[in-house]
Amino acid sequence: MVTFYRTLIKDNKKWIWRASLWALVSFLLGAAVYIFYPDFLSRIMSFLDSVFQNILGQGEPPRRWETVYLIFKNNFTASAIALFFGLVLGIVPLFTIGLNFFILGFLFAFFTLTKNISGYAGILVFLTSVVPHSIFEIPAFLLACAFGLRFGTTWLRFDSASSRGQRFKHSFLDNIKILPLLAILFFLAAIVEVFVSGKLAEMLVK
Repeated sequence: MVTFYRTLIKDNKKWIWRASLWALVSFLLGAAVYIFYPDFLSRIMSFLDSVFQNILGQGEPPRRWETVYLIFKNNFTASAIALFFGLVLGIVPLFTIGLNFFILGFLFAFFTLTKNISGYAGILVFLTSVVPHSIFEIPAFLLACAFGLRFGTTWLRFDSASSRGQRFKHSFLDNIKILPLLAILFFLAAIVEVFVSGKLAEMLVK
């Protein structure tokens, strides 16, 4: 299984690099927006609050393992949409990367430049509340968006070596193959987000 996915990822290395480059640009743009327009923070926090309400629902907070499931379900669904709805010029995966990494860059700049949050350095709060689960979540989103970009563009270009139908089928099957790996990564990310990142964030805020 490890060898299978290592080969699959290696065969799509250039698409992963392209997705990573766009992620970096989006991250830096988000950081720049905070530096020059810090008042935009209220809109970002309002957006994130609405996202979490949609994921977790309103009323009584769900139990921890239920929260794990809800976070996993949301992220895996978003990645599947990026994978298969990238069919039209890769627009959906580009938007997915752009939005997520813009927000990540914005929050990174906010936490880094904020010297004191509940008595702790802002960067420490960021490292403990965001980084642990991002170790699994970021690679998963990059893989989903990279394969989605490939799916939405390779079948459009002219290639004498293979037909558009063949390239479309090959990309589609590769997207199916990557789904189990994405499920594993997002499930691990959800567990870490609830039981590690969440716990550390609670400890710092108290």
